[in-house]
Amino acid sequence: MPRHAAQGQRRLDLKAVEEYLGRAEQKAEELWQALDSLPEVDEEGGSDCPFAKELYEKKEALQQEVETALHTLKEYSEEVQKEIVRVKGNMVVISSREDQLHGDRAREHFSEAEVKLAAQYKRLLRLRDRIQEVIEKIEDVIRAARSRVFPGGQREGAKTPAHPVEGGADEELEALLELEWDRPS
Repeated sequence: MPRHAAQGQRRLDLKAVEEYLGRAEQKAEELWQALDSLPEVDEEGGSDCPFAKELYEKKEALQQEVETALHTLKEYSEEVQKEIVRVKGNMVVISSREDQLHGDRAREHFSEAEVKLAAQYKRLLRLRDRIQEVIEKIEDVIRAARSRVFPGGQREGAKTPAHPVEGGADEELEALLELEWDRPS
C-alpha cells in the first residue's frame, strides 16, 4: 500500500494511489475491449475463429489482473477513509485551539495549517469518490467477464496460454484485442 513516513507516522501516499487508480481503470477498459473481441462459441467450444480459445484465455488472464486491482482499490478506499477521519480530526483541533493563541504570528501559522488541511481534506474526498467510481466500473466489467467463459474452461485459477499462438495468427490476435468496439451499456 503506498505510504510514506512523516513525523513518525505512516501516511497514505496519495499520488501513488491516484496513479494506481489510473492504471486500474485502464486495465478495466482493456478487459472491456477483450470482451468485445471475443468470438461466439458453441457449447463444445467450436467457433468460426480458429484461435477463439486463446482469446478467452487472454481474457481470463486480464480478468484476473482486474480482480486483483479491485481488491487493492477496496483496501485503498479504506485507507483513504481513515485518512479523511484523521485530517478532519486535525481540522477540529486546530479550529478549537486558534482562539487560545496570543499573537499574530501564531494565529497566522494556525491559519496556514487550516488552509492546508482543508485542501488536503477536499483532495481526499475527491479521491474517495473517484476510487468508488472506478470500483463500480470494475465490478461491472468483472460481472460481464464472468458471464463470458470458454465452454469446458475452468474459471478458477485461469492462466494465460502456456504457448502463444504461432505465426501470423498471433499478430492477428493482438490486432483483434486492440480494436475499440462499442461495449453494451
